[in-house]
Amino acid sequence: MPICTNCGENNPEHTPRCNKCGVALSLQARHRADAKRSNMAGAANNIIRIGIFAAVVLAAYPAYRFAFTTYYKYRLDTVTEGANKVCSGPVTASMPAYQQDQVNECLAKDENLTKAQDDYDNFTKAEKPASKTKSTKKGN
Repeated sequence: MPICTNCGENNPEHTPRCNKCGVALSLQARHRADAKRSNMAGAANNIIRIGIFAAVVLAAYPAYRFAFTTYYKYRLDTVTEGANKVCSGPVTASMPAYQQDQVNECLAKDENLTKAQDDYDNFTKAEKPASKTKSTKKGN
């Protein structure tokens, strides 16, 4: 038995209009079907939106890691190059031992180089396996 969505009246089968209020029952059935299709389409669109959002989030983290690793590596290389110029470096095997010691001592005192190395090491620490990380403190 079709139930009128306007007034709630139970109507006999194959009745084109509600016996109580006169609203067309076939239009009500069509509106219900249209509403159901609309709700299903909305749910599908929401699932697609969630999937796209998840893909963007999953792609953003590696891009962030790559960008900042590249930045910190570039910064470290630039600061190292500048420190080597100031300290008459870089250290080479052909240098006398006293000169290697002087260059290493000068490089160890350079605060910008130390900070750039620490920043790079701290940022890339999560990417390195735990067994291969080294301590940067003297005496360890």
